[in-house]
Amino acid sequence: MLDEDVLDEEPEADEDPAGEQLAAETDEDADYIVVDDEAEELTEADDTVDDTPDKGDPEDMVIDDEEQLAEAEAVAAKAKSSRPAKRKVTTAPVKKDKATPKQADKVKSKTAEKKRTGPAGFVKQSAAELKKVIWPNGDQVREYFLVVLIFVLLVIGFVSLLDLGFGRLLLWVLT
Repeated sequence: MLDEDVLDEEPEADEDPAGEQLAAETDEDADYIVVDDEAEELTEADDTVDDTPDKGDPEDMVIDDEEQLAEAEAVAAKAKSSRPAKRKVTTAPVKKDKATPKQADKVKSKTAEKKRTGPAGFVKQSAAELKKVIWPNGDQVREYFLVVLIFVLLVIGFVSLLDLGFGRLLLWVLT
């Protein structure tokens, strides 16, 4: 517990590094003096409403130190971009094996055998892929059905008009 004498004293800056005196009792009737004029401006109510509170607008920012701004802009201009850089793809010359044709066939057959999947593996892989599929709900199926039906009917109408037109053109040419 803190002594009453300790609470009455003003703590020195290096005497209270942990801020233990912040919880001490204060005199609520005491008049407080605002030292910083800008701090008083911040406490006043401002009726303006920001249309885009989540974005930094140029008119929202106050530049106090032009020199500091210029230094910060210079540092930002020199900084590396956080965007991923495009890598240049270079193809190295392929080193060819000097194996006999029989040895090359053996190597090819061994690699081909390792890549083959049996029926059980195929079913497992298929089931795993089907789990990744986002299946449409009933409303989406109806909507897709109507879109496809309308498209097919339009294509049928277009092809029918072409057939009718070419048929008449052929009859006109041949008669």
